[in-house]
Amino acid sequence: MKRITTLFAATAACWTLFSCSKPLYRPESVHDPMIAGKNEVTASGSVLIMAPYGFPSFDLGLGYSPVNRLAIKAAIRARSKADLYTTDSDDFRKTLNGTTVEGGLGYYAPIDDNMFFTVYANLMWGHNQYHDYRVSDRHTDELLEYNYKAFGIQPAVVFVKQRARMSTGIRASLYQYDIRQAINTVTPDYYQVKEGKLYPVVEPYYAVEVGGKNIRFFGQAGFSIVPSELTTDSENIFPKLSIGINLRFGGMGKR
Repeated sequence: MKRITTLFAATAACWTLFSCSKPLYRPESVHDPMIAGKNEVTASGSVLIMAPYGFPSFDLGLGYSPVNRLAIKAAIRARSKADLYTTDSDDFRKTLNGTTVEGGLGYYAPIDDNMFFTVYANLMWGHNQYHDYRVSDRHTDELLEYNYKAFGIQPAVVFVKQRARMSTGIRASLYQYDIRQAINTVTPDYYQVKEGKLYPVVEPYYAVEVGGKNIRFFGQAGFSIVPSELTTDSENIFPKLSIGINLRFGGMGKR
């Protein structure tokens, strides 16, 4: 419990001063459409309200099952944060922006009457930028810009009820980074990343949706376990919390 409290305290500290570190990996929500029936369609909109460096992140996700036991999903996540400060009578702005696009192909099968096993194969591509510049003339003080791609697997167990669904699973991915620009900031060697090398990131999560037949409130909690090469912090475990709304149509009806 003490460990978890410490992690969330560190997260809160970096909300107010996100420039305290410029890690390559930024925590994100895990998209799980919780599909369990043919012709089921789901659309979600959520906000990552707690996570270091990725906060806030606005997420949109889609899921669809065209045939029995097969599902497809897609998601886009956009991160944006800004901080104003003054040094030597000059105003500066620090911005942290990023976008991730994700696609996945999944399989689901019943375990029990209201319980399903699901597994997705995921592909992701993303772009992040840290920019510190003078407001008056946009003169760059620091700039770190990079792309990344990842692929992985996402097994989960989904519990289905008439007006609620729950999912507990884990997304295990391999990330590859490409630093595009590093101006007046730490060099790429500082991050110890190697061109072409794959870095594992593991993200356990728990998700729940509750509400009416088609519109439901959504929440997800979890954490990311990150290799030391991808973060400039002493911590390698980052907690996450998201809330939002899910729209669900079709599928298997009453459970």
